[in-house]
Amino acid sequence: MTEAVGLYFHVPFCLKKCPYCDFYSVAKKPEEKEFLAIIKEDIRRKKSLLEERFFLREIRIITFYAGGGTPSLLSQAFYESLFSELSKHFIFEPVELTIEANPEGLTLEKLSGYKEVGFNRLSLGVQSLANRGLRFLSRVHDAKTALKALEMGAKVFENLSVDLIYGYIGQGVKTLLKELSLLLNFPVKHISLYELTPYEGTPFAERFGERQRQKNLRLGRKLFLASHEFLEERGFIHYEISNYAKPSYFCQHNLLYWEFKPYLGIGPGAVSRIENLRWKDDEVLEELTPLDMAKEVIFMGLRMQKGFSTLQIKRLLGFSIPKEDLEPLLKEGLVVLDGERVCPTLEGFLRHSLVVKYLWQVVEALYKEGGR
Repeated sequence: MTEAVGLYFHVPFCLKKCPYCDFYSVAKKPEEKEFLAIIKEDIRRKKSLLEERFFLREIRIITFYAGGGTPSLLSQAFYESLFSELSKHFIFEPVELTIEANPEGLTLEKLSGYKEVGFNRLSLGVQSLANRGLRFLSRVHDAKTALKALEMGAKVFENLSVDLIYGYIGQGVKTLLKELSLLLNFPVKHISLYELTPYEGTPFAERFGERQRQKNLRLGRKLFLASHEFLEERGFIHYEISNYAKPSYFCQHNLLYWEFKPYLGIGPGAVSRIENLRWKDDEVLEELTPLDMAKEVIFMGLRMQKGFSTLQIKRLLGFSIPKEDLEPLLKEGLVVLDGERVCPTLEGFLRHSLVVKYLWQVVEALYKEGGR
């Protein structure tokens, strides 16, 4: 049996831990030889698990994503060795190979090396193009360095993606649109635009109290709507809550998550999901029930402009969601129907949690009743 999966490679190393980041990372430079040995062993363990638990003899890797942390702290030679190892254990034929990079320390030579080894998509962690924003976010680089990285990245990679964070204190609509205007001086094909969120356990969570969070909610709505209008007018498709892309440049790897397709994770803290099993490292996190999977299809699907398929819910649970149960969302203008798909509106994006909560309650009740 063959399974097509996306492969996420987590690089836990950073020059500095950002105060808003809740991903596993450590502020140190990697020892490449030692880290490669750890990753090779992780690959072998994953392969054994897939064979023993799922009877999978062939695994086809269709996307590869190096995230972190800071994957650009690792050399071209490291990735050459990693890809060689992956080819020994899997059918390694990714159509999209993404590497995340931070602006500091990038050179044309380094970027060209990543392209030479096989990467065809660059995701730059710019976060802000204003020095005020970068200082607030405690980033290592300044705006000048970010602009230089964009210039170099555009010379080497045709498929260039950029991460930005909005909602930092002192940023308003005019400031955000100025940053986006600066960004679009470069041939960027994809923009990930994340609202600053003080996640529990981070320094920012301790720094910002409930009053500031409520203020950010009001400002966040304005910034979200302004950026949506600005980017769509310039040819970007708002295809996922936090992601915009030019046509044919959607992130193929992330679509696997949002479409509830299987993925593998290698590296410290990386999560994998095949069929109904989700695990991290060697620890099984959960065995998903059909109801769990249906709820995840709803949650992830409503992050996308194209929504989720009610047929997929029916395949999992044996029943579909009746139209009368969708009526409250339709009347509120939070979703629209496109054939068998339930698609969020722009307001549905903004009220994603509310829409998800309502539909979860609907499918839970139907599940208990055995459907209608």
